[in-house]
Formats: sequence, C-alpha cells, structure tokens
Amino acid sequence: MRPIHIKHVLFTLLAFAAMSSITFAQHKGCCEAPKKETKKMSCSMNMSEMKTDSTAMSDTTAINVENFDKNNDGIVFQDQMDWDVISDVPGNCPKCGMKLKEVSVAQAKKNLVDNNFKVSN
Repeated sequence: MRPIHIKHVLFTLLAFAAMSSITFAQHKGCCEAPKKETKKMSCSMNMSEMKTDSTAMSDTTAINVENFDKNNDGIVFQDQMDWDVISDVPGNCPKCGMKLKEVSVAQAKKNLVDNNFKVSN
C-alpha cells in the first residue's frame, strides 16, 4: 500500500471544494443580473443648522464664503466632494452624507475657485 501524501489530499479537497462552490453558485442564480440596492443617506445634522444664504447656493450667483462664517472666527466647514456645501458648524453634507471638513475662509474660497464655482469677495 502506498503512503498518502498531504499534497494529494489537499489537492483533492480543493478540487472538491471548487466544484461544490460552482454547483452551489449555479443554483443560487449567479448568472442573473444583480439587483440594484438603494441606500438612504441620513444627515446627523438638523437642516436648520445648515442655514445658508439662499443667493450663495445659486449656480449663477457668486458664493460669498464670509456669509457662512457667522461667528467671524475665520473658520468654516466645507464638504470635500460638494464644494458648495459650507457651514459655520460641524456636521455632515446634506447631499452626500460626508463629514464636513474644517477649513479657513480663505481655503474654502480657494476650493470653490479650484472647482469652478464663482466666488464673491
């Protein structure tokens, strides 16, 4: 009787496992189109905290970043994906849910200009 080598046993087990998973996947409908999942994003910030100057958010009107700095500390919170979302308080973006990043008013202006937004002085 020949001795059984570990690598032969492992190869056999792997081959069996691979064949079993293929059969299982076929039974589960692996070839069907995936269903689209929709996620609702929630904002942990009350929308009243995100009050903005209504003219500042218009596509045709220049954004005045100083209007967002209500406490005049030179710091605002800006979304790094939706650059026009600016607040004077920390929170999340109401559009995408990302956490707003603390930036200086000057940096917020630069971010807007770099991303093709109109900025007023």
